[in-house]
Amino acid sequence: MNRSVLKNTAKENLTGKFGKWLIIILIPSIVVGILYAASGVLVESSNRFFVFFGICVYIAVFFISIVLDALYTFASVDTLEKPYLNVGNLLDDVFGDASRIIVSQLLMGLFIFLWSLLLIVPGIMKAYSYRMTMYLIKQHPDLTPMEAIQLSEKLMKGNRLNLFVLDLSFILWQILATITFGLALIYVIPYMNTTHVVYFKELEKDQPYVYTN
Repeated sequence: MNRSVLKNTAKENLTGKFGKWLIIILIPSIVVGILYAASGVLVESSNRFFVFFGICVYIAVFFISIVLDALYTFASVDTLEKPYLNVGNLLDDVFGDASRIIVSQLLMGLFIFLWSLLLIVPGIMKAYSYRMTMYLIKQHPDLTPMEAIQLSEKLMKGNRLNLFVLDLSFILWQILATITFGLALIYVIPYMNTTHVVYFKELEKDQPYVYTN
């Protein structure tokens, strides 16, 4: 797949949608940041109840963060498939699918950790094998978390290097984000994530037989 075509497709579909992406990026980050800070203050309290409550908040924020991590993938799919982004509907979709998202993320984290115990490289390869999982969760409500992970492995077989090279092609954008103290992420996050979803859609289109096996 031509990387320039993938990126141009992403940019064309992002036209007029960066305002909504700004909300998608900033509001969850601010909310999670405030909750993390609050939980930290509570945990350091001398009051046992506050400490316990702070730990509960911290655990809740951990799971909320996992769910919100999928928000970028869900938003990227809608960027390509819908004429405009509805942030409220996106949040409903993500939190409505929270159980599958959380289980999928925890399973992937566990599998990547176990493979990394062998060597770093197998862990990285598995991480790339699982990269389509959240996209599949969004696109196929009937899939269980394990089925989505296994299907991602099938679709990514022989395509991990291509995705790795695609990731490398964004390195200058990531450097720019660092130089601008994260300000450029307002553009880079939607651009990268939407390009990835364009790539996933192409893989899915090229391998329809995977769904019959």
